[in-house]
Amino acid sequence: MKRIEMGSRIEIWSANYINKKAERNERDMDADIIQIESSKDMGYMVEVSSKENKYINWIPVSKRLPEPSKYDCVLVRVDPIEGHKGIPIIADLKNGVWQFIGRKGNMEEILGVKVTHWKPIPNEEVK
Repeated sequence: MKRIEMGSRIEIWSANYINKKAERNERDMDADIIQIESSKDMGYMVEVSSKENKYINWIPVSKRLPEPSKYDCVLVRVDPIEGHKGIPIIADLKNGVWQFIGRKGNMEEILGVKVTHWKPIPNEEVK
């Protein structure tokens, strides 16, 4: 398994531990499972992210907004909504309004969400 999210951890969990949240230890009670793979005779290999690591390296919009002169667009995270797994969205901030790239309109109004965090788009080439 290759780590997807920075700040997450990879562990071996049993099927019962995965499916019965109430029986998990306190650290794992509210952990988000990012990915899961069957592990040979050992249960399941899971990548998990705890609440405190969820927004590592993300900048809260309450603390600072992206500078338009510095960034054409950024990655944003929104408050949780049903069916949305917290996948970052590429957006830009124009005149105080978050917009999808190449599309007019208020992204928060269109999706019915609130942007909570942002970070610059990494400029490294994906291999």
